[in-house]
Amino acid sequence: MLLPLMSFLSSCYFLVVKIRRFSYLYGLKKNEELFLFPVISVGNLSMGGTGKTPMTTFLANYFNLEKKKKVAVAMRAHRSKVEKKELLLKKREGDFYDPLRFGDEAGIYWHAPSSPFLFLGRKRSLNIKKHLKGSFFHLLLLDDGFQHYQIRRDVDILLLDSMMSLEAYTLVPKGSLRVPFSEICHSDIIIFTRWDLISLEKQEKLKQKVRSILKEEKPLFFSRSKITSLIRSDTLQEISSKEVQESSLLLISGIGNPASFEMAMKELSRGKVEHLIFEDHSSFENLNWDDALKKIPSMFDYIVVTEKDFMKIKKIIRHPSLLIVKSELDFFGKENELLTLIDELIKKRFPSW
Repeated sequence: MLLPLMSFLSSCYFLVVKIRRFSYLYGLKKNEELFLFPVISVGNLSMGGTGKTPMTTFLANYFNLEKKKKVAVAMRAHRSKVEKKELLLKKREGDFYDPLRFGDEAGIYWHAPSSPFLFLGRKRSLNIKKHLKGSFFHLLLLDDGFQHYQIRRDVDILLLDSMMSLEAYTLVPKGSLRVPFSEICHSDIIIFTRWDLISLEKQEKLKQKVRSILKEEKPLFFSRSKITSLIRSDTLQEISSKEVQESSLLLISGIGNPASFEMAMKELSRGKVEHLIFEDHSSFENLNWDDALKKIPSMFDYIVVTEKDFMKIKKIIRHPSLLIVKSELDFFGKENELLTLIDELIKKRFPSW
């Protein structure tokens, strides 16, 4: 009984999504033309985490540090106090970042080497227009922009989570997709994330599934998240990965895909690994941390959190064994090919780029 109901609801949702897409494609709703600078969208099809923020950070660092371009990022700022507002956040020397006000994901950009301008709030098009006169940048990156049709983009990068089951590639509530899988045809570049965490058999099935839908050949890339460092939260000093190889670890996370974090840490440590999972963008406040932390020294050698979660956890947990995991995207040696392609797509509209 439940399955037919979910199929019916998915069909209704499909109709709503298609009508919305149609209204933008045929001018019933107006796209905002942003021709003064290139726009790159990084998005996905599914609910939950796919690696959009790491990918957007990778691009922001590349264009700012290597191409010497001033970069801005527009994002919704999920579960923050500014989500329903229109805010432009600029980092200044000595400024303090408040993750509860601005959100955990925005904190990743705040602390990134590129330190881009941040447009925060769900009405991204309105926010950009509101602050455009007082800002100067060469490039706009849309974090989670695939379904944000109000802003036209020059490059549409679509991320697909390799760890998601094949059965989940249907619309919610039956599956995990926010838009039909056929929407991949509207992307310019497709990147499979967490490619190293699935079997060769599943890799082939995913590639076949994508190619069966595409009307024309599109560039396919594959990425993985590589742990670059482990940082002690009390001293902010890096420790060697060898120090945790035989250690027992308690993982605490509030991210979109906690399974990938757990798999990465289990590869790093041969000791006991347990995982305390919160919902994505959690504030981590609904637990008696004082009682929990008293038990940890006798049970675990280290508490381990992601860089994103540390934004909020550092206000709650002050513990000498707390480690921060830092990671970066790796494209199996295809980084230059990917970045060259993005530059070429931008030059189609901006020849002097």
